[in-house]
Amino acid sequence: MIWTLRRDYGVWYPGIGSDFAIARLAWESALDEKTKKINAAYEPIILPSPRSYVKTKEEQELEKSKLTNLNKYMEQKMAEFVVGKTPINDDTIKQFTDQAKKLGLDEIISMYNTAYKRTYNGK
Repeated sequence: MIWTLRRDYGVWYPGIGSDFAIARLAWESALDEKTKKINAAYEPIILPSPRSYVKTKEEQELEKSKLTNLNKYMEQKMAEFVVGKTPINDDTIKQFTDQAKKLGLDEIISMYNTAYKRTYNGK
């Protein structure tokens, strides 16, 4: 099924497959010597990509219920600040942060921090 989707429609879902190690080995064996040397030179300085946060069902619901409205508000206000519709001063910044907090900013930050610590074992 997966291979049919990819072959017939170009659909590919990362993380779904029977054995990515085989594909990786096939790809690496086709590299020329120059490319292998370049890859080897960069290997010590390449950082692995970060893992996705592990969120509980409750955290996912919080994110779903608050993040969209918070993002919309913040994008709108940032645009207003940039184009000069809303002046940037202590009062408008305080209003901005107060409204963001009313929309759940502190809850979202706390949720992400908790998920981060859980995912990376408190590091």
